[in-house]
Amino acid sequence: MRRAIAPLLLALLPAACLEVKDQAPPMCRVDSDCNTGAGEICDEGVCWGNPPAGMFAAVVSPPSERPDLVSREVLMLPIADNGWMDDIHLDTAVALKGRLQAVCGTACDGRTLSATMTVTRPSIFNGGPGVREKVTVDDGTFDLLLPVTRDGDDPYTVTVVPGDRDTSGSGQSLAQLVPPLQVRIPVGKSITSSVLEVTAVGAPRIQGNVVHGVPGNYVGLAGYRVVALGRWAADQPMTEVSTVDFTSIDGYFSILLSRGLVGFVEIVARPTGSTLRPELHLGSVPADKDASGKLLALPSVSTGDEIPVSLLVDYKRDNGEIAPVGGARVMLTSSSGELSTTSARFSTEGITGDDGVVHLRLLDLLQLRSGYRLSIIPPPGSTASALFEKPYVWGATQQRLGTRIAITGTVLGADGQPMKDVSVTARPSVRFLWSLEPGPQEFLGAIPTATMVTKENGVFVLFVDHALSNTTGQATTVWGHYDLTFEPTLKARAPSWSQNDLELPRDDTQATAALGEVRLPDAAYVRGAVFDDANARVEGAEVRLFLVQTDEGVCQDTRFEPVSCPIPPLLMGRAASEKDGLARLILPRVPR
Repeated sequence: MRRAIAPLLLALLPAACLEVKDQAPPMCRVDSDCNTGAGEICDEGVCWGNPPAGMFAAVVSPPSERPDLVSREVLMLPIADNGWMDDIHLDTAVALKGRLQAVCGTACDGRTLSATMTVTRPSIFNGGPGVREKVTVDDGTFDLLLPVTRDGDDPYTVTVVPGDRDTSGSGQSLAQLVPPLQVRIPVGKSITSSVLEVTAVGAPRIQGNVVHGVPGNYVGLAGYRVVALGRWAADQPMTEVSTVDFTSIDGYFSILLSRGLVGFVEIVARPTGSTLRPELHLGSVPADKDASGKLLALPSVSTGDEIPVSLLVDYKRDNGEIAPVGGARVMLTSSSGELSTTSARFSTEGITGDDGVVHLRLLDLLQLRSGYRLSIIPPPGSTASALFEKPYVWGATQQRLGTRIAITGTVLGADGQPMKDVSVTARPSVRFLWSLEPGPQEFLGAIPTATMVTKENGVFVLFVDHALSNTTGQATTVWGHYDLTFEPTLKARAPSWSQNDLELPRDDTQATAALGEVRLPDAAYVRGAVFDDANARVEGAEVRLFLVQTDEGVCQDTRFEPVSCPIPPLLMGRAASEKDGLARLILPRVPR
């Protein structure tokens, strides 16, 4: 096994909290019943203190009945040897209020802009949650409550995407007239009359046609929705960054790009309606200037024929019996061409019935026919393995899946006794994810997590996918690494724990990865008070305590990590503050 270096993804590890009143018998009556040499003290029948070592960060969120307060991140939260955390103060909410104003001449006059508005700010600690608020603006006015922007904080990034982006008709929606907007705004105090202009003024215009046929004899394609995908910053994912347009009989489109984009955009034409037709893509279009005559051309006199396909998905059980895989998600996709020219794409998917059969509608088009790839995701708990982009043989009616590898073990408490009712979950580690190209990475993330609850003997068995392959360049097999999380019940008075970056055997014929005994660490009990801005204690505030990781070795060992390579912090514990305003948490005590 490799040394654990990749922590769990943020907020995925369920962490224990402590309800002192419900515990019996008491752990102690006087300090001498505790490990006073490590700083522990006895109070409320609990030995508090002797916390694990490391740099801690906290995220505290207010109760729902306190809309005047907002969440706050705290970096380097001290925890004393006696278990007392420094006081934690919630942020007073500052307001960002105003209205959205569409600017596009007389076509916008008097019209209310509906939109989706997203406000984000990076976390103050690596891999932390940061701030993300998403609201739907129906009447053109917005009213958000946000944490204040302090010295050294990044400003908020506000993204406005006009609504009605899928509506075509006789009149133009504002989404067809003004492109999305992204601006950066510091909110050091309440802003109550902000006006955000979502404008077409100065926006680069891209014009062209969606057609099929041959040069000199192109035919326009009506009923296509055309939009541009791009980025405002290099580390952002591709998203829609233009107005939308809907082609008529000549296939003509005209779209306006958002201002401030970087690099190039990709023009995407997706068919509307129920008739099967290919999706068309054209990349490498500069994002900062006008362009005309762009042609999304399908070099075919036909847009394809619809072919019904029925596919049986089955697998071989341990006893050799062949069984259908019901409830599996089955996807067939194909693409042709390069982004410098028109790329045709098509995808379809469905769910297998109890008999393992899925019924799909496939597009038979010369440019796509030989390029179909089959992907299958079995349902949660299945022992059949996933399949990613296997070449599909036209006309095939059956696909047999392999079997997953079983991760087995026995959960023991700190006293060495088997633990009942521990929830055990296996998730792909960041090493596994970041070793995969974006396509396989997205596919792996879509596979349901494996989880189960231990019985009296503490035994667990989790079935996971052994490996996945990258698809471009020299195809390589990426062997699985998984993070295992263990969540006892509150009555167990034991901490949640993780065994991270577990490397599976590099042998796809091996059916089991046996961990043997997994002993949970001893529990460390800590507590701290939560206050509002008036220094009054707050009941019902949630406190999440993270151990900030500094080992970045995984960033050097992987190829497809995010630009900033955010090593996720380890969630050590969580609890809600009680009537006395104290949050009481159980942390795993690891060796100092």
